[in-house]
Amino acid sequence: SNNLKGVPRGVEEGRKSDSKRRCARLFWRLFPHVFLILSLILYAVLGAQIFQHIEKKPFNEPENISAVARKVVETVQNHTGLTLNASTQEALYSKIENILTKFRNEREYQNWRFYGSLFFCCTLFTTILFVLNYSYNGQKLGLS
Repeated sequence: SNNLKGVPRGVEEGRKSDSKRRCARLFWRLFPHVFLILSLILYAVLGAQIFQHIEKKPFNEPENISAVARKVVETVQNHTGLTLNASTQEALYSKIENILTKFRNEREYQNWRFYGSLFFCCTLFTTILFVLNYSYNGQKLGLS
């Protein structure tokens, strides 16, 4: 019995089964590699999320820097008995406000953001590979 194209039915089914076998063989050849890469990406993303959450520093600072500057000057005056005239006090307020503003700006960059944490996790992968590749006395272990 032939199909419409004149190819015997058994030959056509054999071609389909060969094609299915090749696809299955290709799938199982690629699957471990793709799965490993996707697992590593997922591991890095989850690690970055956890690392960012653990290392994030609480940022509890008052909103009004000038109020903090005034409180610092008052505290110093109270503990030292120092009296300042109004212009010197204002200059001191201004200097302390500048210091606190610089501190706030520098502090913003110290918090871990997601992409910084992700980069750190990927750096750990390469560092671990390097350490695994060389023994402590400097001889190559041959793992890669």
